[in-house]
Amino acid sequence: DISGTIAPYDKFICLGPADSEAFVRKVEEKFGLGAAVVDVNDLSKKTKLLTILAATERLDRRLLYKALLPNPAGNDEQQTPFVLIRPTPS
Repeated sequence: DISGTIAPYDKFICLGPADSEAFVRKVEEKFGLGAAVVDVNDLSKKTKLLTILAATERLDRRLLYKALLPNPAGNDEQQTPFVLIRPTPS
């Protein structure tokens, strides 16, 4: 991420899990929570694009898109964040 990664990672690509589908299944099995691997960054706010690489079946992909499109965790000093998403009561 050229826009603001912390050194020394500003010169390298930080890869996600090799098998995203297996990763989200393991997270769900271990913690009992829905999980997703999503590629989102500050450009997503402008392009309206993000990529859901994997998500467990219990997750609402529309909710993921809506919650993550504004890139609430940032990607400057935060590096590659883990984000917890909880629906608010209606």
